[in-house]
Amino acid sequence: MDYVLGAGFFDQNDDSQSDAYNYVRGLANYRLTEQLQVGAGVTSNSDSQYYQISSAYMPNNHASLEYVGGRYSEGDVFHTARLSYDPFFVDYRQLVLTRDSDQEHRLVNLMYGESNYRDIGVGISGNLWGSTGYLRYSHNTSSSVDGLSSYGSQTVSGGVFYTLPTGQISLSVDYTNPVDYDDELRTTLSYTLDIGDGLSTQFSVYGDEHGLDKNTNYLRMNRNHGNWFSNASLGASVDRDAQTMSDLSGSLSGHNQHINATAYGYMNDSGTQSLSGGLSGTQIFSLEGVDTTYEKSRAFAKVSKHFNGAGDNPGVRLVVTKDGKYQQNREILQETSVIKLDDFASQELTLDQGSNNVDIEGNRLNVFTLPGSYYHLEAQVIELLSRVVILDDVNDKPIDSLQCIGDGCVSVEPLSDDGVYRVNYKKDIPYRLVSHKGLCIYDPQAISHYTNGYCLPGIESEAMKRWPDSSKLLEQVEREELLVYLGRFKAGTESDGIKRRLDTHSIRYKAIEVAGEAFFYVMDKQEFMPAQIDLLEKLDAYVLLRNAEVDLLTIHTELGNKNEV
Repeated sequence: MDYVLGAGFFDQNDDSQSDAYNYVRGLANYRLTEQLQVGAGVTSNSDSQYYQISSAYMPNNHASLEYVGGRYSEGDVFHTARLSYDPFFVDYRQLVLTRDSDQEHRLVNLMYGESNYRDIGVGISGNLWGSTGYLRYSHNTSSSVDGLSSYGSQTVSGGVFYTLPTGQISLSVDYTNPVDYDDELRTTLSYTLDIGDGLSTQFSVYGDEHGLDKNTNYLRMNRNHGNWFSNASLGASVDRDAQTMSDLSGSLSGHNQHINATAYGYMNDSGTQSLSGGLSGTQIFSLEGVDTTYEKSRAFAKVSKHFNGAGDNPGVRLVVTKDGKYQQNREILQETSVIKLDDFASQELTLDQGSNNVDIEGNRLNVFTLPGSYYHLEAQVIELLSRVVILDDVNDKPIDSLQCIGDGCVSVEPLSDDGVYRVNYKKDIPYRLVSHKGLCIYDPQAISHYTNGYCLPGIESEAMKRWPDSSKLLEQVEREELLVYLGRFKAGTESDGIKRRLDTHSIRYKAIEVAGEAFFYVMDKQEFMPAQIDLLEKLDAYVLLRNAEVDLLTIHTELGNKNEV
């Protein structure tokens, strides 16, 4: 639902201090279906009220039927309607005043005048040969409330606007054929020249049935300041009687994320001065609450980005396509933004990290937009970190290929041929590094620029009783083709105890210490005595083929989402 609340005052043609010149109004519009809207409103001053109803039916983008009707508290009635089917249109307006009220400052007279009238028009508008134009015929009748005087006329009006390489030119013509009066002709020819750097000049010539009426010259300056636009204009005119007049005007308009603001000021050398301003925007009511935006449309999308990193929420780029074609690209700085959409279109919204070192989850929304719809694109913006790791295998040879698994993975970049890699990952989200030589272990808390580690076989398996199944390889395979993984232990007291037990049983071993843990292997081809085998069984050792490579698909399945290995 859209609504407008406002207050203001009418222009005064006398010195009266009547409160009737002040007014308040409220309007509301509601979409019943995709094609049908209805509305209602009230306008009131100190003496009377004006009650309105309205409807608009738009079966497609080319046709529409609109109606606004109202009744005043004194009984006066106003109607307006418009039927269009591109490029043709028909419009109708009628004001019916009552005879039983001669009260001064009546609301209906302040809004629409003091005479009954009816106006019917037909026309066409559109583009032709690179220009924009229109042509309209209307029949107008008016009469006083007492019926003693009446007036009728026919009017043909048309105009064309054309853009040139150095500016714009426009021509408009109005011809009126009143009953019992002489014909009237009004013409306007205007040319605007772009000088550059926001400066332009405009020269206009106005004429009527008697010839030249007046000409005007204006110098204008336009400036943009982010979302704000300012304009200043200085002009002078000369009429057919050689009378001159000069004026100065300025305007400021712009918006923030929630609202539009405008201001306008004018003064001339005759002493006329005026100042005006306004605020406008759109409020969107949904089950999630109320959102506001400076834009106007019949469909919107809310874009929310939640940042899990340190510092300010980084800006990201929003790319919008319509029916598969690029439409707009804007930067999203705020945590929540409201974006207008075209209705009856297939639209895709995609958030892109641009040059920021972040990853975005839930960054895409595909919808077919309908009038009155409000969509929500909710994304997680995750800070990305990177570290450089130097990895060797159990034989102290560089790792020649590396893969990252887990939700925290982003990418792995080889930096050299001797086991040096840059790992890009999401902050506070677990991931693991694996190679065909085994699961990789390094110190994640290391603060140096480079982190050393190993990719070791056997450590990916946490199954109990590994010895009974794997020890069969000692009888089936030549000893030089095997190695034995003895287990992982905390570096220090626990690992020192394992070393003493292995030394006592004369088992030659290799211990690799990484990140506070020690990994023990039997690397050479020694034959085991019964007492040694008994110790290996107690340690639940794992017998492996020395040159076996790890199946990365299998290791990914075995590890699952476990944070510790």
